[in-house]
Amino acid sequence: MVKKKSQKNAEKKKFTFFKKAKNKTTEILDMQQENSEALKEKKKRKTREKVPAITGRKVGKVTFWCVMGFVFAGSSLSFIQLAGPPRAVAVQEKKEEPVKIKMSEAELIAYANSFAADYFNWKVDMNVAEARKKRLEKYLVEGSDEQGGLNRDTLKNASSTLVKSEAVEVRQKGNEAEVTLKIIQKLEPVNNPAPGTTQAPDTPKEPKEVTRYFSIPILMEKGKMVVPNNPTIVHGEREKAPYKVATFKPEGREINNDAEVKKVEQFLQSVFKVYTEGTPEEIAYYFEKSNISNGLKGIMTFSKLENLRIYEDKDKGYKVLVDAKLKDNDSSLEYTYTYDLNLVNKDNKFSISSMKRFENTLEKVEGK
Repeated sequence: MVKKKSQKNAEKKKFTFFKKAKNKTTEILDMQQENSEALKEKKKRKTREKVPAITGRKVGKVTFWCVMGFVFAGSSLSFIQLAGPPRAVAVQEKKEEPVKIKMSEAELIAYANSFAADYFNWKVDMNVAEARKKRLEKYLVEGSDEQGGLNRDTLKNASSTLVKSEAVEVRQKGNEAEVTLKIIQKLEPVNNPAPGTTQAPDTPKEPKEVTRYFSIPILMEKGKMVVPNNPTIVHGEREKAPYKVATFKPEGREINNDAEVKKVEQFLQSVFKVYTEGTPEEIAYYFEKSNISNGLKGIMTFSKLENLRIYEDKDKGYKVLVDAKLKDNDSSLEYTYTYDLNLVNKDNKFSISSMKRFENTLEKVEGK
């Protein structure tokens, strides 16, 4: 009996022990689980906090190495291109079109004048044709007429001198140009015997001057020039434009008072005398504002005034048109210049507010 009771107590203690152990184990496991979940949550928070920084650094690294990669690739390609075979470069250069250099008008005119001088200057002798041919070789394209279109047999008829050449027109398109010169040629005929005779003519031929318009084609390449075709004589005279001087229409009333006209005339007499004889300071005395650095002193001498016209000016002064007769000091030739002046009258004293050469007003002639 006692043994059974003791056995019961032992089993009861054992049950109690295991129950406590189970409860403790459950408590420990619950605590571990809570700690584990808290640790996981903490790790998640740390991960969320660290991601942006880690991502930013990674992006920066990726960008840096991409840029370095592009730089390296570009440098490699440049090196490969520079170190490539010379033959490839030569082939590429052949594909480029030649540059066409446009000449200035001054260069074309200078070349044309030089050509005209060698074309129109010769003296009749035994070698006139050969000498002229030699001079023209430096201009004419190879294979063209050696005399530039001039019959060599006629060279012996007269010696020629180029008196003057003047450019009147320059046309240029691409690498081709055409320069037209107005030339004055002096011809001195050789008084050869008439055909079938040995006696010179009784009346020798006199020298004469001929004016012509001479057109010269020019081909340009890389700064060099050549005459590709024979030059030609052309009709270069220009027709006069159909204009005439229009009747002058003043804005103000014309002044006809004799006393006033005389005062203006006396003033202008003094002005033009000083203008042709005085210093800039003396000339400036007659002007309100003078920018005249020098008049006509030493060049022209004042002779007289003609055709004086005086009109009222809108600024309470006078507009004056007058013909001034001026004589050249060296040649004694007399010239007439029409002047347009604006006079200001202050305290019964005249001064000039403006002075210029008069310019005609033109009108077109109908039917021309």
